[in-house]
Amino acid sequence: MKRNAILDIFTIANMRKVKMLTSYTANVARLTQEIADILLVGDSLGMVLYNMPSTHGVTLEMMINHTKAVSSVPGKAMIASDMPFGTFEISKEQAFENASKLIIAGANAVKIEGGKEIAQTIVFLVERGIPVIGHVGLMPQKVNIIGGYKKIHSIDFVLDSFKAIYEAGAFAIVLENISTEITNKIADQFPQSLTIGIGAGSNCKGNVAVFEDLLNLSTENIPPFSRVVLDVKQNAQSLIEEYFNRI
Repeated sequence: MKRNAILDIFTIANMRKVKMLTSYTANVARLTQEIADILLVGDSLGMVLYNMPSTHGVTLEMMINHTKAVSSVPGKAMIASDMPFGTFEISKEQAFENASKLIIAGANAVKIEGGKEIAQTIVFLVERGIPVIGHVGLMPQKVNIIGGYKKIHSIDFVLDSFKAIYEAGAFAIVLENISTEITNKIADQFPQSLTIGIGAGSNCKGNVAVFEDLLNLSTENIPPFSRVVLDVKQNAQSLIEEYFNRI
């Protein structure tokens, strides 16, 4: 089945909330590719799958391999892959080379964290045919600067970052862990933008969730704005124990 294109995503956004879910493996892709509009191969896989303390240890090779796994599953969902820390900051040319590798691996778009400092990089990528999803607010790759995974309340900082990458050509922008006031201002000032929220209130045109967080399968560091919809961990432990008691 043909993957969603950017125009399809905007059509969906005019009818209902866009659904984005993380997917790091083929098995999860099989479960989610007909539910989600966008499957995100996020660098959060470093923390969720590899028990890393942050996303900083995630390499481009890891992202390529997981993108190949997810994209191997046919389905309608667009596949977006994170550009990990250190793969796009040096130059626009470096960013294009590395983004191209993710596209070749099966991604339909790449996601990049940052604001004004990466605006020209986004322009460079979009002009060369690589769709870009932006990411502002809490940016996990920058936790060493902001002092941890805390809620972002700086209106000017987020608005300036959003404006820069929106005008640079990011077709969608993730808003993470920001105040509802900031989300509402973005909605008022940029009504045509496609905002995808996570811990950003309800006034976004889409939402993104970490699949393992929804099922309580992540590490101990589940963000406070995440919601467990089914405690698979507890249920699985009980069922496995019951299985071994029967054999």
